[in-house]
Amino acid sequence: MLKEIMALLTLFSPRLCRLIAQVWDLASLNAFVLLQLSNVALQDAHRLREQLVFIERFHAEDMERQASATQRHEEELARQRLSEQGLRAELQKIRQRANCLAVENGQLHLVVSRVLDAQATMDSTSFDSAKPDGPSLCEDIAAVGDAEERELFGIDTGEDALARIETVHPIESYATDFEQFFQALFEREEYNVRVLNDMDRFVNSTAVALLWRYGSTEEEHQLMNKMLSAST
Repeated sequence: MLKEIMALLTLFSPRLCRLIAQVWDLASLNAFVLLQLSNVALQDAHRLREQLVFIERFHAEDMERQASATQRHEEELARQRLSEQGLRAELQKIRQRANCLAVENGQLHLVVSRVLDAQATMDSTSFDSAKPDGPSLCEDIAAVGDAEERELFGIDTGEDALARIETVHPIESYATDFEQFFQALFEREEYNVRVLNDMDRFVNSTAVALLWRYGSTEEEHQLMNKMLSAST
């Protein structure tokens, strides 16, 4: 076959042979370059394939961590909702108890006023029954009473100071204690309402932050709406 090729080459001029040799050199060089490029391309493709596998594994692990974190935040949000519902129920009970105590306080005030009116009537009746004995008897009783009060309380400033002394009835003392108790109870109720409002704002802001950071699927979005719109 080589003899045939040499016989064919003898038909061409030396100039044409040199041209064919140059074309062959260029073609072989181009083929070598193409082989090198294909080898480099194969190596790059293999490296990119390995990087893609690593990225997919990292993405799967990150998605798993994100799902667990979202589940944990949702559970925490549900616990906060349950705690808020319990606090609202307790606040409702406190309000009902406060209303009952307010009604009892009104009834107690009514009873105290009636007792005081009855006592005033009895005092006026006893004063009227003692009036026929004459003014001298009343003056003696007043003098003895003033002397006993001065001796008991150590008051020596005269009748003006004795007139400023106010005797507190035990029922009035009880009524004052009840008023202070109800005032403290109402202040505690206002504090509980403020705490519940702060917790409600915190829960809503936490839910919005979770949705903004992690996003949500349609089912999670429906679950979040159900939790935020739960009746308290």
